[in-house]
Amino acid sequence: MYQSIAPLKQGEDYALFETLEYASLGNALVVPVASIEANALAHHYPIVWRRVGDDYELVAFISLSVPHLESFRRELESGMPRPLLVEAYPLALAFPDSEDGRSVVMIDEVPRPADALASPVFLRGGALSAPASRRMGALRVFGSDIGRTR
Repeated sequence: MYQSIAPLKQGEDYALFETLEYASLGNALVVPVASIEANALAHHYPIVWRRVGDDYELVAFISLSVPHLESFRRELESGMPRPLLVEAYPLALAFPDSEDGRSVVMIDEVPRPADALASPVFLRGGALSAPASRRMGALRVFGSDIGRTR
């Protein structure tokens, strides 16, 4: 799902688009999920454990073939729940091996989707825009709960 991920730097000029304008979401077969969302998502997507190196992560199968952006768009427009990481996209969390255990907010720096209207991540005063704040909220919930599934 992520193509060119880099740390989010406050004050930089980043653009956000409607979630389903990102073509890279149409190439994702699975999305990591946190336990807090697993029950709601299990009614719509198969939820499985997958091996990642020596660890496991809980994922939702959002499709069995790519590209699937149009079918995913129709499913979400019909009211199916979005996994938290889809809701947060293009924002993500990195969990570096550091002593303080803090996560780092990342952004997937992908090319601007054709004909997509952009919203800034940061407003002039440095505060988060409304679309960025909504995505950050989903990321915060995911980040606060992901430890229970790893």
